[in-house]
Amino acid sequence: MDKKLGIKVAINAVAGSGKTSYIVKQLNNETKKSLIITYTQANQQNIKEKIIAKFGYLPANIYVYGYFEFLLNFIIKPLCPYEVENISYENPSYKITSPFTKDKKRIFSNRMAKYIIDKLPEYKNRIDKYFDEVFIDEMQDLASDDFRWMLSLSELIIPVTLVGDFYQSTFASSRRGNHLGKLYDESCVYNEKLEESGFLIDATTLVESYRCTQTVCDFIKEHLEIKIDPKYNIISEIRLIEDIETIEQILEDDSIVKLFYQNSMKFNINSDNWGNSKGMTFNEVCVVLNDSTFNKYKQNKLNELAPLTKKKLYVACTRSNGNLWFIKQNDIVDKYKK
Repeated sequence: MDKKLGIKVAINAVAGSGKTSYIVKQLNNETKKSLIITYTQANQQNIKEKIIAKFGYLPANIYVYGYFEFLLNFIIKPLCPYEVENISYENPSYKITSPFTKDKKRIFSNRMAKYIIDKLPEYKNRIDKYFDEVFIDEMQDLASDDFRWMLSLSELIIPVTLVGDFYQSTFASSRRGNHLGKLYDESCVYNEKLEESGFLIDATTLVESYRCTQTVCDFIKEHLEIKIDPKYNIISEIRLIEDIETIEQILEDDSIVKLFYQNSMKFNINSDNWGNSKGMTFNEVCVVLNDSTFNKYKQNKLNELAPLTKKKLYVACTRSNGNLWFIKQNDIVDKYKK
């Protein structure tokens, strides 16, 4: 197939807007070879399930890779002069300059992208040769050198589509000192780097949330100052629960997930952490506020939270497709902590 220079686009989406569904909608089960890369194993499985739901099977021309899996098996193993067998997820000392373990059998996960960019430039020709289009889902999960590698895909001949939500960047694929350490502090800086690399910013295609109600979207826009609009004009309830009896009813109702800033496993209730809940949907959500966040909430200053804390709270609030409750963590410590 003759390949012409394809468009490079980065789609800024909101929570619940159907990012993965959008990618699957672009796929066909004919001759076009489509590459889809995502960071988490859970999302990799989710993508495969949606493809199977569309076609009834996983077409042979559609390839779904985890990020590190793709770097290792498609780029490093075929192109590296060493017989690398696997990945080391250890965080090597800065004194160790090699991207490989001593026996050269494993490569450190947080050094893979830099090694590829610096030493294996032919990876771009290889991708162009074997695929007709590339999609990266949840692009905000790639940080540091992994982000640089993603930007390098703008140099491919084939089309490249990045999809993600800047405000759901609650964990990073890798770190190298302070390299691009402030990347996810400001969306304007993030978008600027994408544009400088040749990606067109699409801020209109996935701006409506199928998940969140009008009430939740209005709360997020007002208090977190993050733009998100609902697909449907559904009204729900948002309330700070301070009555002990009502708090206990919510905590003991397993159908309502409780989301903590951290250390949710220390409590004897159906719970998770704010950041870990990314990708999940619940009918009702109870967000447990630690001291600092509770104080900001009471002062109507949630928009002043530290960038990472603000993003994790955004993730937690956008898990609900119905009511959203808030409770103070100190109100439940004595009775429900293990």
